[in-house]
Amino acid sequence: MSKQTIEKFFPAFTKFLTTQVPNGSLVFHDILFPDATAETCPEITISTPQVVPSFFLSGEVNEIGHAIIIIRQPMLLLAAIGGIVVGFYGAIQLSSSSSSSTSISKNNYTWVVSYAAFGIMNISAIWIHCLLEAPAPGRSYPEEYPLLWMLDTYMTGVAASALTVACFKKSHDDNDVENDSISVDYGWDFMFWTLQGLGLVALVDFIGHYLFWIFDLIGLSFLSALWLKTGKGRIPTDRPSMAGTDALEMWYLLPPLNATIVAIQLLFGPIVVRNPTTTTTTTRSFTFFPQWKDGHRGNDASRHWTTAHIIFIISLILPSILGIGLDRFWCWAIRSRAEGGVLSVLGDLLTASTMTFLGCDLAYLAILLWLIDKQKKDTV
Repeated sequence: MSKQTIEKFFPAFTKFLTTQVPNGSLVFHDILFPDATAETCPEITISTPQVVPSFFLSGEVNEIGHAIIIIRQPMLLLAAIGGIVVGFYGAIQLSSSSSSSTSISKNNYTWVVSYAAFGIMNISAIWIHCLLEAPAPGRSYPEEYPLLWMLDTYMTGVAASALTVACFKKSHDDNDVENDSISVDYGWDFMFWTLQGLGLVALVDFIGHYLFWIFDLIGLSFLSALWLKTGKGRIPTDRPSMAGTDALEMWYLLPPLNATIVAIQLLFGPIVVRNPTTTTTTTRSFTFFPQWKDGHRGNDASRHWTTAHIIFIISLILPSILGIGLDRFWCWAIRSRAEGGVLSVLGDLLTASTMTFLGCDLAYLAILLWLIDKQKKDTV
């Protein structure tokens, strides 16, 4: 099911990858997510009795006439609930200590923004990935659920871009760089708001393509007609097409990659450092993670293995290797043989989408634990 999820959630990126990137179609369709895998391992669903009005949920009636609700990807649902807990707990934890002189997030609201946005993103993910019906064949998530898709993608970029700035600033502070001047504080603010400005541009670009549909949705059809007169709109349909998703898809995909690199540097120190040349050695050489070699810790007491470091390493392995890398293998080994029970649960867990959500949960948890541990050591 991972292939369908990716194709339907990132229609513009998938099209670009498979049509414009050399060998992109080969990698996507034949190596990572073959068509046979998608057919052999469809999306796993469970049904539960409907105890509250279903509203927009994918409800049905079972063979004895009782109303039930269909839950798609139940393990991803649990992972998203975990993300909500980690996100809002982290935001509260970091916000509640903001007045302390040894605060984790003193003068650094970006931690709170990142964790809160992560929690909001997981709320929208529960609806779009688990509780609402999957898009019909030939349709995508931004076509079927444009507002939820917009919220999900936008908040993901907000969380990751805020995390990037927060990690940069924390690394800056921990390296004892002089940062009491107003110019430095404004520098971090400028970086944060510049990144948020890019996200708003992507958001406005998406809304511009769907503005007429949103006007009609909220009962302001006269504004839709006015928008069409400007020449920027187009003739409405029952649902918008996937045009205009490019920018928000990039806002979803690129900031998390940047945040991952910066978070690694925060927890493990500089990733690579060029060694100085000497009179006897003129060739350039590099050292990876120098603060972890030869017992060197620098001035940072956190440069040794902790629970946070182990959890963070696991968070990188889950989506990259166990998820995307082995999705095809798990389908062959487990999901294709599952007929309910433990194998179905395990098969639903070992999908690229679920592993990605779980990896994000663990990454945010690891960073929070590291921050709390760092604060305790700094106050000793």
